Amino acid sequence: MEISPSQNTLRAGLDVGDIITSGRDKSVSNLFLKANNGVYLQSAYPKLFKLIGLPSFSPNTIMTNPEALPPGAASGSAISEDGQFLAVGTGAPPFVSLYKNVNNRYVRLADPASPPPGAASACAMSGDGVYLSVTTGAPDYVTNFKRTGDTWAKLDSPSTLPAGAGASCAYSLDGNYMSVVYGAPPYVTTYKNVAGTYTALPTPTVTPPGATSGVSFSSDGTWMVTLFGPPPYLKIYKLDTTAGQYVAQPTPAVVPTGAPSGASFSGDGSLLIISHPAVPYFTAYNQSDDIFTQADNPTDMPSAAPAGVALTTDAGFMSVIYGAPPFINFYKRADGAFVKLPGLAVPPIGAANKLALSGDGKVVALVNSPPPYMGSYVAVPPFDTATEFMVPSPPSQNTAESPVDLQNFIRAK
Repeated sequence: MEISPSQNTLRAGLDVGDIITSGRDKSVSNLFLKANNGVYLQSAYPKLFKLIGLPSFSPNTIMTNPEALPPGAASGSAISEDGQFLAVGTGAPPFVSLYKNVNNRYVRLADPASPPPGAASACAMSGDGVYLSVTTGAPDYVTNFKRTGDTWAKLDSPSTLPAGAGASCAYSLDGNYMSVVYGAPPYVTTYKNVAGTYTALPTPTVTPPGATSGVSFSSDGTWMVTLFGPPPYLKIYKLDTTAGQYVAQPTPAVVPTGAPSGASFSGDGSLLIISHPAVPYFTAYNQSDDIFTQADNPTDMPSAAPAGVALTTDAGFMSVIYGAPPFINFYKRADGAFVKLPGLAVPPIGAANKLALSGDGKVVALVNSPPPYMGSYVAVPPFDTATEFMVPSPPSQNTAESPVDLQNFIRAK
């Protein structure tokens, strides 16, 4: 007798990919495989492989550091969607170090001919790795660059500059929108980027109430959030494409429990995660019909106050950094809930100031103040993705009342 775990009913017939739970070892038949993360040849089970495909993995393997490290304490990091290009903002000239991923090791590229004018406070990159912005305490407060091949060149400064020292910046994934936040009114300046020309949009309808420390966009720039110290700690905006202006949205009923340390949108803007140093460390929101309502936090929280958080574009994975060992955690999203993944085999040697997670989730870059100032991890599948695949493991159906040891099996042929 077999039981469908999803329907809890007897099954008379099964198709390839159907999962059953049984007290008998069904894998003795060549029709079934154990559903326990086992690895099999794609050629042996072509129909099942076509149905399942290849899974995604969060970064799990430390990358060898570049031969040419940043020249000083790092204060910001930015990465392209595919993890190929990386920027590290620093406090020592040339204030930004630029890298390219070559065979899972970052190689430092030539410095820009015209670097930022002072120590970087943050940096941000468009998803395609073509545009880069670096915020500084020295005027012009933001320096924009464009990449051609492996060469980064400074662009002309916008005609409208931020009103104060840049604290942070962010791009929409498509590179069309870039925002700088700072400590003087109006606390945020947002630009439309057209072929490397940055034009300031009208000031948002309601500006943040104080010095602003962080900003994040959804992929297409429809949604933007700014972070600041006084309550309610965040202001959410929606782009009015007709007016070309960001319009303040109602403050969520539940706000973070303290000044945020980071924010990240899912690509489609349906999920927003805020990290903050006060328990419960996260405040998550689901967005539906332009309303943001509190979502469930992960059940297994970090062991210390987070210093930053990042989602993959599809919100399938989340990464969070904090000041106590193991310094970083990865979470995988399943059925709307984030589940903490096992820790890294080789964790970071210390706390990171900032993190940059590639949108595809394959690379995470961490930057910090003590040498070597940076560290990176890449997702390496535990099998040969060219010839093999993995059968996932659904939740166990065993309970304290189970009369036998129940196992999950999948119809393979």
